[in-house]
Order: sequence, then structure tokens, then C-alpha cells
Amino acid sequence: MWWSGIPNSFADISRFERELPQHRWNEVHVDPFTGELVEKGCHGKRVKWEEQAGEGYLRFPGQLWGHGFGNGLEEALLAAHLAHLSNRSYVFEDYFKSRSPFPYTLDGFALRPSRIPLNAIVSGFIAGANVSSDATTPQTLHLSISAEYYEYICPSSLSAQHRVVLSVNDAPTFSDGASQMQWWVDRIKTAGKGKRCIEIVEGDANEKRLFGHDHIKSEWHAQSFVQELSNSPVVKHFSWSRVVQNSAERSTRDKDHIFAGMLVFDFCLLRH
Repeated sequence: MWWSGIPNSFADISRFERELPQHRWNEVHVDPFTGELVEKGCHGKRVKWEEQAGEGYLRFPGQLWGHGFGNGLEEALLAAHLAHLSNRSYVFEDYFKSRSPFPYTLDGFALRPSRIPLNAIVSGFIAGANVSSDATTPQTLHLSISAEYYEYICPSSLSAQHRVVLSVNDAPTFSDGASQMQWWVDRIKTAGKGKRCIEIVEGDANEKRLFGHDHIKSEWHAQSFVQELSNSPVVKHFSWSRVVQNSAERSTRDKDHIFAGMLVFDFCLLRH
């Protein structure tokens, strides 16, 4: 039924994300005494995570939720681009319709999944796909990892030697998007030097956000870096998931238009 029934849980896609090759669950763990990422086994040799993650991992745990997917996607694309500029692996999050502890939530008169794995919606660099650099992207690309795996290799119990949390509240007001990006790149490289794990948390009760509508997502702010973003691997290696593409093929002739994908996602994934 269009407005009722149990929605897809996407358990197979959650399993696919867990099994991404960069997620080395059975090979590495965090040493409980030193906080280093080490190989499992008797000797506990230090893992050279720099080979995979460059200067480390960058997570944005305060992702927008409870809104349409398009809003969250805008933030995720910009966050992934910031991670790339900072020479770190981006940590991707599930899409949350609700923070309910239950698997489904009511929206109008229909059940919706409370959370959806990102690879049910999009694919490519932002979702952990194995993409490589080319002539137009000379900087090394570091594979994105899931928030679940990040919590495994960067637990909150880590000391400041390995993990740092930065706040959006500490950032100044910016005149344009390019200067905002550069300020955060410098901040990440300075505060996170030598640290495996960095998180950027959103603002306080005043709802100051890293990529709020009145900042980098406004046309005035975005003009200064839109060309750079269009050449970023975040956009160049972006695609809709096979689930969305299959739905699009059935539902619209405009398969190549990004907004058609959003429309199909909204109606075909959340509403059956």
C-alpha cells in the first residue's frame, strides 16, 4: 500500500557497508592501554592508518535529521569536501528521519524507517566507494568510512593524544564560503596534528551550524567556491544508489537529473 505497510529495513545494505574493505573489523583494534590502533594478535603491531586515512579521520556527528534528505545531503557533500581538503577520511552517517529508538517512525499516516543506511540512497566517494585520483584530482583520495566503524577505531574513551573534538561555536563569522572552508582546514590541521580522530560538533541552543543556510549554503557564500566543489571527488564521484536508480527507471524518464533522484527517494523509499 502507498501510505501503509512496513517499510524496507535495508538490512542487506547495512551489511554491505559493514563489509566495505576499509572496515577491518577482524584485523585491527584499539589498544586499551595506549589508544593506538594495532593489529589483532599477540604482538599488537601498530597499524599504519596514515596509509588509508592520510592525516586521520574526520566526523561530523551532528548531522541534520528530521528534514528532507536533500537538506542533509547538502551538508554531507560540504562536510565530505572539507574532509578531502583536510587530507582526512570522511566519516559518513546514516540518514535519520527520527532519533526514535524504534526501527520505524510515524510521518503523517504512514510508517517510515527511523534511519536509513547512506548506501541505500547514494553511492560514490561520499559513501565509501573505492575511487581513485585522476589528472584533475592530484590529491590522494582517502576512502570514506562509516560512523559505526569510526566508533570502533575512535571510541570516545580515547585520550586527547589520539582524539579531539572541535566546536562550531569557536568559529568566527565569515565573509564567504571559501574563507570559511580555508579557516576550518587550517583549524583541523593545527588542532588535529598527529591525532587519528577529529570530530566537529554543531553549535549550541542558538542553532549555529557548520554549514547553515545563512552561511555556506547561501548563494552569496557559495559563489566563491562552487567551481572548486564541482571539481572535488565528492561531486565528481557522486551517484545515486542502485536502489534509487532502479526506482527512477520505473518512475521517471529524467533519470540523470539530481532532483529527480531526490524525488524518487522521497516517494519510493520512504513511502512504501
